[in-house]
Amino acid sequence: MPYVRLDAWSVYPPLDWLHRAEEAARSLRSKTRGEVRQWHNRGTGKVSWVRYVYVVLLYYPEHKEKFGLYVGETHFKPPERLQNHVKGIYANADVKNYHKRLLPNIYNHLNPMRPYEARVIERKLYNKLRDADLGWVSMGQLRPPPNRD
Repeated sequence: MPYVRLDAWSVYPPLDWLHRAEEAARSLRSKTRGEVRQWHNRGTGKVSWVRYVYVVLLYYPEHKEKFGLYVGETHFKPPERLQNHVKGIYANADVKNYHKRLLPNIYNHLNPMRPYEARVIERKLYNKLRDADLGWVSMGQLRPPPNRD
């Protein structure tokens, strides 16, 4: 069955679902966020050392749990990285096929950060969202396929 691309705002998860996701993410803090912001302000050229985490809303209408999340980490700004997923450039299959939009309310308070912390925060954010009982959550190689019930 071919994937039908809908407008990003045409399908939206329940507000309590989004609220649970935001609450789970708000429990995390970035320790190097301030340092990285100072690099940007000084123009020191250390931009390549900046990393971002991001969360993409996934929509899979044939699945019992229609909404899911993808957690990623990148040196691109999140909108650029989402475009790469959509174009198939180092793309995750879930994001390429089921993406709806980015959820900046979940990750903006963490970005930007140093690379070593971004890898740790990505894993912690994945675990927090998975534990918040939000349906299917995937991250890079940790891709549990949706159950077809």
